[in-house]
Amino acid sequence: MINIYNKCVLGGNIFSFLKKNNSHKLINQSLELGINSIDTSDSYGNGISEEYIGDILKKIPRSKIKIFTKAGTKTIKEANGLYNKKNIVKKLNHSLKRLNTDYIDIYQLHNYDEITPVDEIFDTLENLKIEGKILNYGVSNFNKSHLINLKKKNLLKYIFSNQVHYNLVNRQNIELSKFSKILVYGVLARGLFRNNPENSFRRLKSSNIDNDKNSKIFKLLFNLLTLFAKDNNISITDIAINFTLSNKDIYKVIFGLRTIDQLFFLYNSIKTNYKKKINYSKLIEEIDKITNYEKIKMFGNFYD
Repeated sequence: MINIYNKCVLGGNIFSFLKKNNSHKLINQSLELGINSIDTSDSYGNGISEEYIGDILKKIPRSKIKIFTKAGTKTIKEANGLYNKKNIVKKLNHSLKRLNTDYIDIYQLHNYDEITPVDEIFDTLENLKIEGKILNYGVSNFNKSHLINLKKKNLLKYIFSNQVHYNLVNRQNIELSKFSKILVYGVLARGLFRNNPENSFRRLKSSNIDNDKNSKIFKLLFNLLTLFAKDNNISITDIAINFTLSNKDIYKVIFGLRTIDQLFFLYNSIKTNYKKKINYSKLIEEIDKITNYEKIKMFGNFYD
């Protein structure tokens, strides 16, 4: 039987908002609960996230944890011209040093580079894999046109995975699973998919999220989710978690958890609700009536 907790990944972006000790508690407790993968980037906290993980690896065997990190960017356009051979090698070596490890389980390009020749990018990554510094390499935020372009150049076969947005409302990226394995993030809609969205930690840090929370469409969605949760005796967060985990086309699901309580909520939500026979199809139909798909574009920040 598949251990569903192996499908969960601890999101390392949140570490840049936490003290080192609290981050270490989250990592250690995650490992005890069977969540043994962490996703991070050299851009999260300007390397702080990787450093916190590296400190943990001074105390535990490397084999106990799988690390997915990125040649990171803070904006989409920052990737343009970034992934030449020199920069990839430099960024990877810096990540290895911060992470206190000799290899990365999945090394990812954070965004699509419109300038650097793709042959140079993938030759570099393939050589780093041959050297043993990375076990697999993937991409992040690559859309369908990006992947088709790589397929035409016979390079798609080298991509292990693609990390993309996905949640109850923003489901279009599931079609990208036909190109490679997909890791998904944004499952909890930056903390808004909960019974009390006003308590979202990230909402307090972002006016965009607050605006989304107060939008007409979100209010309609929230009312719908509230009724569905009540009918099935679960919470809105339970719905978001287990709906996503139940999708067999998704390889891994990344959760940005800030506290031990949130971690145990995730663990218990899966333990209690994952095997329940909940019919999500009607819910999805009603969600699509509200959003009409096209209107999702109005809420780009809502799904980050």
